[in-house]
Amino acid sequence: MEQWKQIEGHEAYEISNTGFVRVKLPKGEYKELVRSDSGCFRYYMVSLVVGPKVVKKKYIHRMVGEAFLPNPNPDLYDCIGLKNKDGHDCRLENLYWTNQKELMALRKEENKYAKGSEHHMSKMTEEDVVYARSLYQTGKMTLTQIARKFGIDPSTTGSMVKGITWKHVK
Repeated sequence: MEQWKQIEGHEAYEISNTGFVRVKLPKGEYKELVRSDSGCFRYYMVSLVVGPKVVKKKYIHRMVGEAFLPNPNPDLYDCIGLKNKDGHDCRLENLYWTNQKELMALRKEENKYAKGSEHHMSKMTEEDVVYARSLYQTGKMTLTQIARKFGIDPSTTGSMVKGITWKHVK
């Protein structure tokens, strides 16, 4: 049976244990909010009006978990996981408390941890990284010049050539 609870900090909004969000209108009626996709992470989100011309986007699975699922250890768990890994399935029975470390370990275990050029957002290949590092170490180019050459941000370039990121490339 569907249950509704007020969203903490957002008095006009309610969340259901099945993953729907509604807003209470001035006449006491309710209007269901349209869920949108968050893009590359593929989680449902909604936009909550929090002030004049101020909108805050919130993940639905997170709001359901916070409203209906007691956190067994708040010092350890700060993320809401999805049992079936479907970001559109925001039902309470599909959710559990976890943390980032556990989520990443699970992704590695399932071989779904994209590293380097396998990551869908990567603009570099492993060969590019080796070349960029050699350009920087020999002094042939600055970080800004390397960034322009590869179409990436200079701060990203700095992390890459110093080995903070792309650690798997030697």
